[in-house]
Amino acid sequence: MIDRPVQGRRAGLAVGALVAVYVVALFVVRPVPDLALAMVGGPNGGIARHGGVRVRYQPPAGVDRDTLRDRMANARVQRDGDVLVVDVSDVDESQADEVRAFFTEGGLTMREESEAPTANDIANRDPSVLSAARLDGDPPRDAVVLDIDQWRPEAGGNPHIVWFLRANDPVLLMRTIERARAAGWREDPETEILLERVEWRDGQAPYWRTHEVMKRVEIDGSMVERATGADDPYSNRPIVLLDFTREGGERFCELTRRIVGRKLATVVGGRVRTSPIINGEICGGRASITMGGSNPVQQLRERDATIATLRTGALPPGGRVDGMEWQPRRDLRRLEWAARLFMGVLAGLLAGLVAIGLVRIVRPRWQGSAAVGRGAFPWRRVLVTLLAPLSLYGLRMLTLPGVNDAEVDFMSDRFHLDPTPMTVIALGIMPIVTAFVVVEVVAMLVPRWRRMRHRPLGRIALGKVTAVVTALFVVGQGFVVARALESMQAGGVELVDVAGWWFRLAVIGSLAAGTSLLAIVAGMIREHGLGNGYVALIVSGTLLSLGRQVVEGAVDGTFVLGVVTIAVVAVIAAGVLRWRVGRDGEAHLLVPSSGATPLSDGGGIGLVFALGSVLGAATLFPTLYWKVQAAQSHAWGMAALVIGSVAVWAWLFARPSLVADVAVRAQLTPSTRETWLRAALVSAVMLVACWTMARLATPRDATAAIANPLVGVLLGAAVLDALADLRARRGALEPAWIVHQVQCLPAVENALAVANIPCHLHASHARTLLAFFGPFVPVVVLVPAEHAIEARVRISALFE
Repeated sequence: MIDRPVQGRRAGLAVGALVAVYVVALFVVRPVPDLALAMVGGPNGGIARHGGVRVRYQPPAGVDRDTLRDRMANARVQRDGDVLVVDVSDVDESQADEVRAFFTEGGLTMREESEAPTANDIANRDPSVLSAARLDGDPPRDAVVLDIDQWRPEAGGNPHIVWFLRANDPVLLMRTIERARAAGWREDPETEILLERVEWRDGQAPYWRTHEVMKRVEIDGSMVERATGADDPYSNRPIVLLDFTREGGERFCELTRRIVGRKLATVVGGRVRTSPIINGEICGGRASITMGGSNPVQQLRERDATIATLRTGALPPGGRVDGMEWQPRRDLRRLEWAARLFMGVLAGLLAGLVAIGLVRIVRPRWQGSAAVGRGAFPWRRVLVTLLAPLSLYGLRMLTLPGVNDAEVDFMSDRFHLDPTPMTVIALGIMPIVTAFVVVEVVAMLVPRWRRMRHRPLGRIALGKVTAVVTALFVVGQGFVVARALESMQAGGVELVDVAGWWFRLAVIGSLAAGTSLLAIVAGMIREHGLGNGYVALIVSGTLLSLGRQVVEGAVDGTFVLGVVTIAVVAVIAAGVLRWRVGRDGEAHLLVPSSGATPLSDGGGIGLVFALGSVLGAATLFPTLYWKVQAAQSHAWGMAALVIGSVAVWAWLFARPSLVADVAVRAQLTPSTRETWLRAALVSAVMLVACWTMARLATPRDATAAIANPLVGVLLGAAVLDALADLRARRGALEPAWIVHQVQCLPAVENALAVANIPCHLHASHARTLLAFFGPFVPVVVLVPAEHAIEARVRISALFE
């Protein structure tokens, strides 16, 4: 293999083209920014672009217009004398009534619900009110009925009883309240009665009911940072997801802590939308509003109108709408495509310039491809590699013994759940991977075992220990899976035929068999296939999951964007993995020198915490771990974690002193601190770029990220290793050595090159990414059979 300097222009063109494609795909799925549309001649947002309603709003007396306009910073507001002209974009003409109610009734508020017997007092003043307790059958359509809510808090305590009035028409309720006032009833000055439209669960006609809520506003629209639309996963009804500001999140957390066991009413446009029971404090900074009614079209209209008007912020009640003008949405598809292309070209140019500058600073070298063997194309190895997806697909069909297959099929079809957790490969290869890493950590910490990690006979001994640790993990995790399935049975799901110890033992044995079969497949791929078997299984599992979503029709723009992001990240990773950093005659450093660990949970802190838990040292990490988790919620915090962890892991995995002795024995100059800094720089730029693309492609409210940067970089490494095997494995090759410190590979190559011994480094790209945490992916040094003995002697001299 011959190294050559990386050409800055070629790198810039390649990176620029990839980034341009990604940006265009991003804004096919995500909305085109207003500024970009304006730069190509389109309108700069607002109702000029999205359509909507222009409202001439007269605030109530005593409200300062300028202060209110400043509070409505998220909306387009102009002042015309005493009137505020507000543009509410992205609503249609049918939603005008919702917008009008929002402006005149005080926008969004959250208030504590009173438990005073007010409705009962009203009913006592009006003999026409019927009692639900005395009704025999359905009440007349023009009747007002006195009913009660009853519940007991989950934390225990006395039951709560709240009286309310209900009727088919809200006018009937308001007339009943007016008659009670005329008969001498007086409301509490600290509360007010609001109405809610309620839908019967069994499909009957909806009705209206009363709520007595406190006038004191606990949360208002100014405390909402973001509102998005979604569908309730249980009822499939449209909902509004609210993300609070920092102040709003703290206020909501304190409020829910204070009223545990009571109800909290969410009021939008003067109507109660939801009134859930607060069973515990809610401190995640999020809440949701469910749309009432039975007409799905109307529910969608109310949801969209609520989202649009929430952008205006907090409004005082009692205002007046002097006029409303609706404008239709403009057809801007051509201009939007022009804006996408403009942004793609601009982003591609900037990324290309960064790549050119990075190449000039780092001066990397391009690693040549392995020499092509003289034999025929290795079709047999290709077929063996296909065992990875085929075995995963086939074993997913084998349900655990004692589990109801019909119930599993129902849950999979009805809720689109992945049935893998209820099959014989529920544990997958994770017990093996975890055991490998744990044994590697222990071997590094024990001086007598430390040298065994780099010697063939020592790796065999460590492999036996790994097998024992894997068995322990399988038994423990299998028992947890069995108990989890039994708990689902206890919850009313007929998932387990007969629970008990026989069922648990059968589950543990089946899971052990499934994991063992996967280990056998991984070993076959390593010996007779392409690349590393465990990496092939990991990548195949991800591709099968994506394929299942395609088959089930669960494909949307976010899914497509996630797949495109994985592909772009894989190409970038494949390119950088071919780079090496260092001068002529110096021991080059492979990049990313930090491995891909900075892309994992919190820059690898989560991985360290998990290892600490396994080794019984979890108490050392929890404070740091939770601080890292908090930082991850902010984009800049996570970017800083990635950059900082690159330096930490690059020092742990690739600092020059680690391989200095091996480099000298290979007649190379040890890498310098400058070389290490340049390698760390290119590693940081690559990993931050991959993380940024994945972050942009993942919706903020996503529960699981399709665009996982770790999957992308590992896919790129797997393809590189498979292609290298396709080139090299056409002749007879024998293993000469196994290397676990990838930064020693340049020294190994040089030692063999001095003796004119060609070599192929099996799975070196995947191990570069996994570094210390990939002992299940050894780098096998393969040489022609006639050079095997001499190669072993020369390599052993480097490590002995």
